[in-house]
Amino acid sequence: MDDSLDIVGIFGTGRNGSTLLLRLLDGIPGTYVHPEEVNFLSAFDDFACYGHIRKETSFYAKVRPLMHLNRSLSADVLVPHYQSQVDQIHNEYLSQIEGPHSIETRPDVLSDIESSGELGSEEFIQAFLAAFSNWISGKSRPAVFKSLEVPYIEDYTHLFPRMKCIHIIRNPVDVYASLIRATREKENPVRMPSWYLAGDNLTTVVQKRWLPHARFLAGKPDPTRHKVIRYEDLVVDPVNRIQDVCSWLSWPMPDRPEHLTVLGGHTSRRLPKNVGKVGAETPSQVVRDTSEHFHYDDAVTDAERDMIRLLTYPLARKLGYWEDEPPPAKERVLRAWLTPKQWEFRHSRSLLGGIRSVLSAIQRRFVLFREVARAS
Repeated sequence: MDDSLDIVGIFGTGRNGSTLLLRLLDGIPGTYVHPEEVNFLSAFDDFACYGHIRKETSFYAKVRPLMHLNRSLSADVLVPHYQSQVDQIHNEYLSQIEGPHSIETRPDVLSDIESSGELGSEEFIQAFLAAFSNWISGKSRPAVFKSLEVPYIEDYTHLFPRMKCIHIIRNPVDVYASLIRATREKENPVRMPSWYLAGDNLTTVVQKRWLPHARFLAGKPDPTRHKVIRYEDLVVDPVNRIQDVCSWLSWPMPDRPEHLTVLGGHTSRRLPKNVGKVGAETPSQVVRDTSEHFHYDDAVTDAERDMIRLLTYPLARKLGYWEDEPPPAKERVLRAWLTPKQWEFRHSRSLLGGIRSVLSAIQRRFVLFREVARAS
């Protein structure tokens, strides 16, 4: 193993297989794979600028440049926000490990960082990953983490010149479908409005996550530092895809590359929920066709599907999607959005909620029509 390789970041948009990839890479000998999604740089920038994390940052809807990464912040400001990561590992992972293990209960994992005074963003990330690695693995090891901060990949690679990045990409319609499916189920849907992602969900997923990531990848970043995997290829042949990644990293294979494991190769009795269906349990092995396996309803309307295809078509083709299909006609797509849709009001349970839904529908069209005009 290359001991000089300190940090590997997995970057995705959410609902595109990044957690699946993280679980499959877990258990690589001599590494620490952090099991929870984490927001480092955009959160640090918010703390430096506002003293707290804004909603758009929490939901990965922030795309503005990070202007405060050169500052140092008191660890007392940073650590309380990340204590939830310690709690999650205790509650969702340690308590579910099958069989014996040597990982101790340690609610004070971040205490050494908290007493370290002021830290820059790079210092904090290194200290954070080292603290968790020491806890779970017994010593500081090369670490893998997962983030949805796709607009800030270049900020990460600038801060960490030896860092390598694994990018997972998925058909953007399927990404959106996976995100909103649970809110549109026929029975017992999750009651979340169509703007809960710090703004319109479609806009957040497409404009603030998928497209920034696709633009970066279409720019053909340095292949010695960036590895791209399509979700569709990963689920068809997980063992060979994991072998490709490990070979690229010069790391050994995990013992069970087709199994989803946690905290150093441990099997979990119940993995944290990560399935876009109410009540469904996360499988412990790769599922090739989740729609068939979970009997998903088709949650995305034709108007949404065509709008996503229209906005993402040029970049999606470069990444291997819709290569044999023409883009939808712009005029037809815009006409389909002239009238309000039933799903836009589905979870409006009060007069105030109804008014907000109307305003959100108007704003949604303003944003989408503007983006269509820009893309023309």
